[in-house]
Amino acid sequence: MFSIVHISDIHVGRSSKEDANASALARHILDRFPPGTVVVVTGDLVQRGMRGQHRRAADLLLRPLRERFAVLVCPGNHDYTLNWLGSKLSADSVAAYREFVDDVSFPHVHVVEDERTVFIGLDSADPQDRVWSCGGLIDGRQVARLTGLLAEHEGRLRVVYFHHHPFMLRFWMVMVGASALLRALASHGAGLVLFGHRHWSQEFRGTKGVPLMLSSGKSTVPRWFQKELSFRVVEVDAGRIASVYRETVPKS
Repeated sequence: MFSIVHISDIHVGRSSKEDANASALARHILDRFPPGTVVVVTGDLVQRGMRGQHRRAADLLLRPLRERFAVLVCPGNHDYTLNWLGSKLSADSVAAYREFVDDVSFPHVHVVEDERTVFIGLDSADPQDRVWSCGGLIDGRQVARLTGLLAEHEGRLRVVYFHHHPFMLRFWMVMVGASALLRALASHGAGLVLFGHRHWSQEFRGTKGVPLMLSSGKSTVPRWFQKELSFRVVEVDAGRIASVYRETVPKS
């Protein structure tokens, strides 16, 4: 059995409090979870994609976690822009992300052999900037490649992760290509889908034909009416989801 830790929307650089909370998250995950845990970060590591913010996000969160765990990251719209609102592409931001966060191509595949589980990461932040808003885009190339990968890994638990909400229709939330993505996820056997962006923590079972989808809240800010940080954990046993629960980070 192993654990999937899902965090998102860290927004390093937005405030000193959120930066401190990013560090607290890393410490708690390191203290609480054993080697073999997979940490999935579904985007918006930083508030603005400046080189210094990406470096700080790596120092506070990614580098400590990567000393013990597999850490899978996909970009969010804030990671690719210098704009405070998270819109309009910056080539410098994309370069900084690739320097300090990850320089992988998408879809990105990570296989946990013994547990019969595969993770497939997508880039919904659209480095070609064809959306011009905080929304996202999954193009046909990624959907086609995802479809092939889901078929290739039939028999494993297939976990797909990306940043943007796949069925939220508000202007700032819309992900172009979401309908084709959801059809591929449902038709080709995705068992677990992880995403962020909206800052609301939600659990969807059977929605859009997918067994389980988890929308992360903003991991560096307590949930509404709560005083402590929290995040979801998915326990996987031999390629099957054994449990889903919320982990609370005690106040320091």
